[in-house]
Amino acid sequence: MIEAEIVMTSSNAELVRSYLSALNQLKQGDELAAYFHPDVVQTEFPNKITPERVDRDIAAILDGAARGAKILQKQEFTINNIVEGEESLVAELIWRGTMSVPVASLKVGDEMVAHFACIFEFKDGLIFRQRNYDCFEAF
Repeated sequence: MIEAEIVMTSSNAELVRSYLSALNQLKQGDELAAYFHPDVVQTEFPNKITPERVDRDIAAILDGAARGAKILQKQEFTINNIVEGEESLVAELIWRGTMSVPVASLKVGDEMVAHFACIFEFKDGLIFRQRNYDCFEAF
């Protein structure tokens, strides 16, 4: 079990904004785990990077963040829209990542861009479920 300081926010939208800010800073480990319920499941649906659906628990989420920090110089999530319900939230995002390693036609320093739709569900004031529909621009 990962020990993490719980992130306290007044709304689910505020929690998601804070979480995206942590991702923008390439936070890892306990700093990132603090946003998630211990029983979190993050689902990434098939896309150019991940050809098959993947369901991740907290350990896999944190492992992915660590791997991402090794291949990216920086990343930025920009929120285009948020639609919030009582226990769920949909965020339309643009993601930009500056590569620190070459990937396909991208060289070091090039930018990868994707358009994300993320659905979040919450439990005990934390992210309990996250479903990502990621559309990467050609690279």
